[in-house]
Amino acid sequence: MSIYSERSPAADVVEVRPTAQRRISWGAVFAGVVMAVAVQILLTVLGAAVGLGMAQPGGTAAPSASGFGIGGAVWWTVANLIALFVGGFVAARLAGVETRFDGLLHGLLIWAFALIVTLWLLTTALANIMGGTFSALGNMVGSAGQGIASEIQGGDPLTKLLAPSDASRLSPEQAKAELAAAMAQMARGGPEANQARERVIDIVAGQAGISREEAAKRIDEAANQMKNAATGVAGTTAAAASRASIWGFVALLLGAVAGALGGLVGTRPRASEYERAALRR
Repeated sequence: MSIYSERSPAADVVEVRPTAQRRISWGAVFAGVVMAVAVQILLTVLGAAVGLGMAQPGGTAAPSASGFGIGGAVWWTVANLIALFVGGFVAARLAGVETRFDGLLHGLLIWAFALIVTLWLLTTALANIMGGTFSALGNMVGSAGQGIASEIQGGDPLTKLLAPSDASRLSPEQAKAELAAAMAQMARGGPEANQARERVIDIVAGQAGISREEAAKRIDEAANQMKNAATGVAGTTAAAASRASIWGFVALLLGAVAGALGGLVGTRPRASEYERAALRR
């Protein structure tokens, strides 16, 4: 709104004319994002200092690993809410908006940009950590890979050639090596899986001194136990991932609310048209 006044001998005449006005100040949004990230880092460092001070190995008052993780997640969430509130307040105040809805928009923009910046920082840090880790382990894995593959496939050809065909005469080391190779073939499947199973039955029967039927029964029971354990682990992992996703959604939603509240609080009170005219006179 643009306002100008014309004086007359009798009275002051105030005329109000509508003018175009930007509803979003991107400079203020940028400043709010910087402030939000700075407050987040500050509070995170403070929380890490307090948490590490409480974690005293061997101490009776030291929190458990699960308690420490839950406390860290709660503190990070609270710090994020405070940072977004401060960022939304700064953005709305610097933009000089006088409409509460415009202040709310500035707060939501702070939340959105801060989320993008946080995800970018996390992905960059994880990429660097993973890259350094794989680079350090690359040579070790490469040098050991051939030996491990040789053991899984049956070991040294000369050792395999000299190994007795009777499973009961195999040494424990030879039996374990052949079991590993045969079970790997069973897991891969294919036309050689049945032959590998028969070899496993022979090794178990020969080493344990039991009949082939009893050995086959043991193998089936062990396979069922491993399958049930794998299914249980997969179910537990899926449930944990589902709970983490739900809590992450709630934390993000609360962050949007905190940024919007900061923008609302940072909105300047609207001045009346007569007050504006008086300020311009």
